[in-house]
Amino acid sequence: NIKIDLTIICKNILDHYAELISTKELILEIDFQEKLEVTMNETLAEILVSNLIQNAIRHNVQGGKIRLKTSVNSLSISNSGDPLSIPESDLFVRFRKSETTSESMGLGLSLVKSVLDVYRYTITYEFSNNLHTFKLTF
Repeated sequence: NIKIDLTIICKNILDHYAELISTKELILEIDFQEKLEVTMNETLAEILVSNLIQNAIRHNVQGGKIRLKTSVNSLSISNSGDPLSIPESDLFVRFRKSETTSESMGLGLSLVKSVLDVYRYTITYEFSNNLHTFKLTF
């Protein structure tokens, strides 16, 4: 485990998904406050951020928005979209799928939760103003 800057990881992953973001005509809003350094395995950090960004793209609407915001000890990833079609309590349950889509919500969020649990970091979810927001606190 080393100190890594999550803002750099976020930028690299956004670059990786640039074509997908463009195809869906998503608007990116990035509000990074300096660096966000966390102590963890770099590969796990990449998987964590990648899963959340993938989720924000997959469950977004055409022409919607994705917002990434950091503070001193947190990263928030938000995306526009319809309200959840599953109970909020099932979000981090393995293989739980939405009834309205065949797209799996499979392992992504449960994996994110598991990685955060290992480091005793937390994740919260909120839906407000048609934005789904996952906030990681370190």
